[in-house]
Amino acid sequence: MAENRPFKGVWIPAGIYENEELGWTEKLLLIEIESLSSLGECYALNAHFAKHLHLSKDRISKVLTSLNRGRYISIKFEYKEDSKEMEKRIISINKLAHPTLWGIDEEVNNSQKEVGESSYVG
Repeated sequence: MAENRPFKGVWIPAGIYENEELGWTEKLLLIEIESLSSLGECYALNAHFAKHLHLSKDRISKVLTSLNRGRYISIKFEYKEDSKEMEKRIISINKLAHPTLWGIDEEVNNSQKEVGESSYVG
């Protein structure tokens, strides 16, 4: 692999491995996004995912769209100044939207939500 990161394999959290709503393509794409995330954000292009998962860029696009609709990930686009030309795409994993996938304790997740809701001063 000619990449800037040392690749030693992947670890699949039990919540993702055992999830029956996601297919293996979705699971592997989530894991690849997670492994590439720096400070919670991934900037990889569809070509990268297509190469590593041996799929077409079109198929990757469809899987990303599906994961985005299911709130497994968020996709944000940044555009060049005064232009409609995309500068970069930022993919973030929504771990709190699906905490059991990532081994996040449901009670901890709920208490974080309550703290966030009760700390609002308006």
